[in-house]
Amino acid sequence: MSYIRKAIANRHWGRVAAVIIAGVTIAAVYLYGISRFFEVGSFQFIAAILLIPFLLDWVLAWENERAIESGHITLWNELVGTEVVVSENFVEAAKGYRGAVTLGHERWQAVSDVPLDEGMVVEVCGRTGLVLTVKASMS
Repeated sequence: MSYIRKAIANRHWGRVAAVIIAGVTIAAVYLYGISRFFEVGSFQFIAAILLIPFLLDWVLAWENERAIESGHITLWNELVGTEVVVSENFVEAAKGYRGAVTLGHERWQAVSDVPLDEGMVVEVCGRTGLVLTVKASMS
């Protein structure tokens, strides 16, 4: 799926605008550079303005896929089922209990339905933004 289509589907309008603006800017600089040596007509201008953002979109989508395949990016749903260690006791909050867990070498804020103690191994059952939802592990 293209980078722009994903950004539109997720309502990341800033990313959509950034890709389009970057593509149009690159096209304008390119056209300015070649206009010094060749005559650039309206057709070439319109083609470049349409083609370069498309190529930029394709490169960004390809880079994202490569990063995911190499394991540098963890997809949201890949965290579900992962075991993590509680690094900060869970204390009562507005809705349930809140604390921190360690995933790999990263510390994440987490929420739970029950209080959890530091050192416990728990399982990730969801993610909302940068906050993990965890439950006591069955193992």
